Amino acid sequence: MSPSSLRYYGLGLENGNYTVVLQFAETAFPDTKTWQSLGRRVFDIYIQGSLKEKNFNIWKMAGGKSFAAVNKSYTATVSKNFLEIHLFWAGKGTCCIPTQGHYGPMISALSVTPDFTPTVRNGVPKKKSKAGAISGIVIGASILGLVALFGIFMFTKKEKKPGTTATRTVRPYWTA
Repeated sequence: MSPSSLRYYGLGLENGNYTVVLQFAETAFPDTKTWQSLGRRVFDIYIQGSLKEKNFNIWKMAGGKSFAAVNKSYTATVSKNFLEIHLFWAGKGTCCIPTQGHYGPMISALSVTPDFTPTVRNGVPKKKSKAGAISGIVIGASILGLVALFGIFMFTKKEKKPGTTATRTVRPYWTA
């Protein structure tokens, strides 16, 4: 609820026609036969800058009942990837009954549905399989391990050639 104006924006929409459903219910002015039920909420409805309803009165559209749902459906064309819904109080209706500030536009819910099949994906991207990365790491580590073992084997074999200090017998030198 607002004392003067409400604006709703839909950003990042794909260009095309949409069905806009606005849902209203008068909750500030009760159905009782008291002075509090004398308040009137009258406002204009603009969608994409075009006047859709002039002097819209929720209570009157609900057949004179409070807390009754009123659904209004409109078609809107989105051409620059955004949608604007503007509920504007034009100074009509009451301003101070039942309390100060309860006279401007009020909306309970709204929905915007494309009249076409969207071309963009609407969801979380699927997780890619990590099997390729895991197998690449395992194969790479295995090859690296084999190369390291081969290198160690060749290094130790090289040290054991005949005539090197590794194959000579070392004995203590004794003189008698």
